[in-house]
Amino acid sequence: MARSSSWTDKEITALISIWGDTKIQEKLDGSTRNKTIFIEISEKLEATTGISREWQQCRSKIKNLKTEYKRIKDHNNITGNGRKTFQFFKQMDSILGDRPASLPTVLIDTSKSQDTEDFNDSDDDDDEVNHEFEPVLAPTVDSAAARSNGYSEPPTNKRDENG
Repeated sequence: MARSSSWTDKEITALISIWGDTKIQEKLDGSTRNKTIFIEISEKLEATTGISREWQQCRSKIKNLKTEYKRIKDHNNITGNGRKTFQFFKQMDSILGDRPASLPTVLIDTSKSQDTEDFNDSDDDDDEVNHEFEPVLAPTVDSAAARSNGYSEPPTNKRDENG
């Protein structure tokens, strides 16, 4: 019979450990119904630790832990915010920290690099000045194709020679 009292730290640690198992995570990432997986988690929790919790309690506790983890992670990713943590952050981060839901799959550098030259406005500099401008276009990459095809060469930009 499952109890409805508050979770102890020991119970939460055991739950996270079972939920964080690679095989459980793979099942949760797959198409299997989560109810079935949380029934398995509940059964493993009781079999390995003697802790009796219903699958709904396990699912609810994990959902709350994930919400708290994400809230802390988002807070800490904002520049200027003081660091926050919670008791189970390290355990949760070891499971969720490298997941695509937590990290972007493609990083884009938005800074623009510019070459600067010293220009002299004096009248004694009579060198010919070329006023033709050749734009430098950043290549566009289909990130899915780049990951699957081992993309290594940027596309070339062809310039219209007549214009």
